[in-house]
Amino acid sequence: MVVVIALLITGISILTYFSFLGGGGLATSYVGGGVIYLGSGDPVQLYRYRFEVVILGTKALYTVSLDKLSKDELVLGYVSLGRVLEDKYISILMSKGLVHVINGTNFVEYWAPDWRSMLISEIKRFHDSGLRGIFLDDADVYFYLESIGADWIGNKDLYVEMRNLVADILQFCRNTYGDSFKVFIGFSDELSLLNDLYIYNNIDGVVFKGLWHKLSGREVIKVCECEIKHIFAVLDKALDEDKLVIVVDPVGDVSDAREFCKVARLRGYIPIPQPSEYWGFDEVPPIDFYG
Repeated sequence: MVVVIALLITGISILTYFSFLGGGGLATSYVGGGVIYLGSGDPVQLYRYRFEVVILGTKALYTVSLDKLSKDELVLGYVSLGRVLEDKYISILMSKGLVHVINGTNFVEYWAPDWRSMLISEIKRFHDSGLRGIFLDDADVYFYLESIGADWIGNKDLYVEMRNLVADILQFCRNTYGDSFKVFIGFSDELSLLNDLYIYNNIDGVVFKGLWHKLSGREVIKVCECEIKHIFAVLDKALDEDKLVIVVDPVGDVSDAREFCKVARLRGYIPIPQPSEYWGFDEVPPIDFYG
């Protein structure tokens, strides 16, 4: 009775308090949208607020108490297909000549069997930790690598190599964990992989990074919708066929963030408004960014 009276006095919804009680005794308010947290900042907002989708990096498994997250959230593990993010893998792969640093980013020869084995190991870890699926990011990294023409690529068909890697991972996930383990695939430039029917039919959702806003250095640049009609067509088709669509945009301030969330939700997409200064996803976006 005391709790109910206190909630009424402060104006807090009784339904919000009781419906969204998280582990550890923290009451969580529904925010909607999604969040990517790769795991070095303070994760407390993940417990205080409830999102539709929470994407966690490997490091986050050390900092986030999974039992404090809402049971209603779709919690996915973050896996980069073309970049090496984990220190424990960088030295091993570098010693074998499989990592190449370009503008400060550790790109990997993603067709190497060693890399595939490492990815499978990470996926197993996410599954065994209780996560409900994975987000395979950088599926179009081949598009960037083709554009720079690095000599270490040799005569590899980068699109085919990425297609084979994604197909192998999907086959592993479906054969090992079944359809209940969700697989999302992420892009930031090129969506040709979704033309592959095996890949398309075996994913549960699509993530696109930088749809209405792009990051150029430290500056956020707005993209004219006339330039991305072809992307809308692909994402809307996926949505119509019961796949979830998540869009992640860099935003400069609260106003831009709220406008982004508004237009994304109007199209049926799940928005992740990421502050441009946190594009490394080490911090949870400010809650007021979600509108």
